Amino acid sequence: MSEQKDTCPRGHDVDVALIATCGIVAAAILVVLIVGLQAWFYHARDAEHQRKVVSQPYIELKSMQAKQLDQLHSYRFQDKDKGIVQIPIDLAIERYLHQRTTRSATQTD
Repeated sequence: MSEQKDTCPRGHDVDVALIATCGIVAAAILVVLIVGLQAWFYHARDAEHQRKVVSQPYIELKSMQAKQLDQLHSYRFQDKDKGIVQIPIDLAIERYLHQRTTRSATQTD
């Protein structure tokens, strides 16, 4: 039978420490690459969600807010039979403050 020849010439041993170091460095680079790609994916997903869902106006909410603002800034009857009238909120605040100041002025006299 034929003898197997050594592929490494004598005096040239395999450097196990170098191979282990290269393997550890390659594994570390791979882990950093995977974590970076995962973070990039999450950032892109969140940006897409923000663009498509969060930043879009909610039509029903906008119409409800417009209706509420109209109610706050308009005159109307609350109860016609009892003569209760709703006045705009700004005017109501002014009248309330005027009543409070006149009431406190009369009480101090």
